[in-house]
Amino acid sequence: MGHPVGLDRDDPAVRAEVVDVVTSRSRHAEPAYVEWHLIDRDYWPGLRLLGVREEGRLIGVGWLGQGTGNTVGWATEHVAVRPEHARRGVGTALHRALTSSLPDGTTQVRGECDDDCDDALPAVRRWGFEPEQLSIRSVLDLTDLRPLPALAGVTFEESPGLRFADQDCVEEVLRVSQTNPEAKRGSVRTLEQLASGMGSGDAAIGLLARVDGAPAALCAGLVADGVFHVFYTGVDPRFRGRGLAVAVKGTAHAVAAAAGARQASTENEEHNHGIRRVNAELGYVRQVGSHRVRLDV
Repeated sequence: MGHPVGLDRDDPAVRAEVVDVVTSRSRHAEPAYVEWHLIDRDYWPGLRLLGVREEGRLIGVGWLGQGTGNTVGWATEHVAVRPEHARRGVGTALHRALTSSLPDGTTQVRGECDDDCDDALPAVRRWGFEPEQLSIRSVLDLTDLRPLPALAGVTFEESPGLRFADQDCVEEVLRVSQTNPEAKRGSVRTLEQLASGMGSGDAAIGLLARVDGAPAALCAGLVADGVFHVFYTGVDPRFRGRGLAVAVKGTAHAVAAAAGARQASTENEEHNHGIRRVNAELGYVRQVGSHRVRLDV
């Protein structure tokens, strides 16, 4: 087994190898999402990409970096090893190499592993990570969308860059609508942070629902390789109970489908029952659970 060495994230052949390793390890990994980490230098400006080769073949890969849309001090790490080379110390070697030199200001290293990969969670626990939550990824077929009923007084405004005439009001809607566990721990996302992760796909999707002109609900994501990755859906508490979450997310589905999306994909914490009820009403089906893990440094 070789030692971890740096890989060129700008080399298309290397990116193809990285995608092949990651998707060999996780049958649910989406190639476009994997490649996004490598090609989006605006979001991942200082990403470290390492690999292990054996007889010229890439058998393990890992990356670590601070995303511009991440909470300050959080670094993201991902390690994947081809199944036939598991339990040989490849992943541990990559993890040690990646964390031997962390970006300035790092206070936490964060990662995730699929809940149907039996040895993944025990492995990252041995590295010092602790599970923080279980996130449920759900998917929806967008090729045969059913029409949604119109809501009185509700209009929709598209803005791929999440820029609005009443920006401060929309910013406040985003702030107060966040019910995810990260927000409850103080990691509240901004419009700028959301938009920073929406520029590397085939189309950015930003949709604001207004009630009698007032900003009330927001849905944002991007389309890449035919998949609409939904990053966020939220409703201002003052406007909840009116079906706005279903309306704004369902309308965003139609916008994404018009931009070439054939499927929608979203992740939500298992106990976030509100948005999971919305997903069920829209027809999403569970694909996989993902353990979100953290390592304090």
